[in-house]
Amino acid sequence: MTPTKPTATTSAETDSESPSERPEAGTSASSRHRTPRPLIIAGIGLLALTAGVLTLTLTLFGQDQEPKKTAKLPTYDVTYTVTGTTKVSVSVSKGNGPALRGGTLTPAKLPWTKHISMPADGTPPTMDILLGEKGGHAECTLSIHGRPASRSVAEGTFGRATCSAPAPTTAPPVSPSP
Repeated sequence: MTPTKPTATTSAETDSESPSERPEAGTSASSRHRTPRPLIIAGIGLLALTAGVLTLTLTLFGQDQEPKKTAKLPTYDVTYTVTGTTKVSVSVSKGNGPALRGGTLTPAKLPWTKHISMPADGTPPTMDILLGEKGGHAECTLSIHGRPASRSVAEGTFGRATCSAPAPTTAPPVSPSP
């Protein structure tokens, strides 16, 4: 083995390192690269201050605004009725979707009646009935505010009928008390 010679450092290399940057004998590489703790603490403090100012701004200026209230639409009453001599499947639409749990039902016994309060949003109330493969006779009726609005009859194998009426856009007028 041949001994290694120490290399000479130039004065430029020595001058560029400050005494605090020079590794001391016996120190590891990881201890030479310390995280600047004051900088981290200042960053956390700045973040907390920003969050506090933002919260205070939202609290002060948000109280001047009243919460937006959604306009409640008037409603109207719809009565769906199915009469007949056979089993039928019934589906009823209410506004933006089915009005019956599960969408379609098969009443065990006819006549079948369902009262629903619907929003006066212009969506027409609709009811479809479908007979089975045994056929038969069934009738659907739709009443709005107690007045008949639509009637349809289904007959024969897989007979179908639809009851639909224009939707009122306002609630019914209230009669003056005597």
